[in-house]
Amino acid sequence: MNHKITCDIELRKFLKILFKDILLTFISSGAYWVWAMPKIMQYTYSQTKIGSFKFDYHVTPYDLLQYVLGLGGVLFVWFVVAVQSIELFIISAVTFILCIPLFYYKCVQISVGGKSLNSQRFNFSGPKSGAYFLFFHPKIVFFLFLVCGFMYSGFQIQRTNEILSYGLYGCAFLSMILLIVVFVVEKARYIINHYEYGNYCLKTTISEKDIFQSVLSAFISVKYFFVAIALSGFIYWMSGDDFWKMLSFVFAFVLILSFCISYAADYRRRYFDKIRVDGIDDFKFVSTASGWHIFLHCFSCLYSFIFTFGLAMPWLFASRHKFYFEHIMIVGELRQIERERVSAAQIEMVG
Repeated sequence: MNHKITCDIELRKFLKILFKDILLTFISSGAYWVWAMPKIMQYTYSQTKIGSFKFDYHVTPYDLLQYVLGLGGVLFVWFVVAVQSIELFIISAVTFILCIPLFYYKCVQISVGGKSLNSQRFNFSGPKSGAYFLFFHPKIVFFLFLVCGFMYSGFQIQRTNEILSYGLYGCAFLSMILLIVVFVVEKARYIINHYEYGNYCLKTTISEKDIFQSVLSAFISVKYFFVAIALSGFIYWMSGDDFWKMLSFVFAFVLILSFCISYAADYRRRYFDKIRVDGIDDFKFVSTASGWHIFLHCFSCLYSFIFTFGLAMPWLFASRHKFYFEHIMIVGELRQIERERVSAAQIEMVG
């Protein structure tokens, strides 16, 4: 059985909540934001449903206040120390980098722990050590050293051997791609594998191979444009005419755009396809968003934001929420989860 996620945000109510909170935030010089954000998110998630299930949002202003004060305090201390000398700047910068996993962990706790489905919540049980392992994973450190080493070597020999320096820059670029791939995979594993809903846990089997396959699929889907890019390169190097050079850049832009559109859809499909619910074999998530859908949504949001000087932000917020959830299809039977929810509610009432 297929279950679509629906989002019924009423723009009039959303604007009423948003403008009131923006006004109070402006009057309080930003301090009211801690109380405004939970109200906005509570309304947004309360209008999001999976069949008969209804989402809710349980993040409190106190949770946000803790995070904001902690991050603000560290940034203030870092700024005070960093302006004293270059040595203190380096030391404080390294210290701040070491604090990033803790801030990231706190963000995950807030965003994941705040979502619930009736009486049972989606909770995040990942340890803080896992956040550090995510940022300082041996593969990530290895590829980061490769990137820095290739770039430094290319810079050193640029004056003596230009061809070799370009080769080293190319290796640095490839290492950067591998670095991003590994980071994306480890981030997905760390977050999804620590989702809990009642007695159920989410698991993902996504791997570096899946990410590379999504990249290759995207390239294959735009294979006909390789002819165009090859032709554009030939035109660019053989012709001194500015018109033909501009044409080559247009071909290159079309190729990059087509690749991004294709990759976005294929990556999203592989990402959701690897998520399962332990204990329910036939329950899975499916993405229904095509690359063209993703591109049009991102382009329309960016276009609206720029040409309204930011005034369209309320519409964009609601649009992004609707797009994200309404393009996720849940395939499976929800009755088992519903029975679990009813049993938990009965036990709670008896207690």
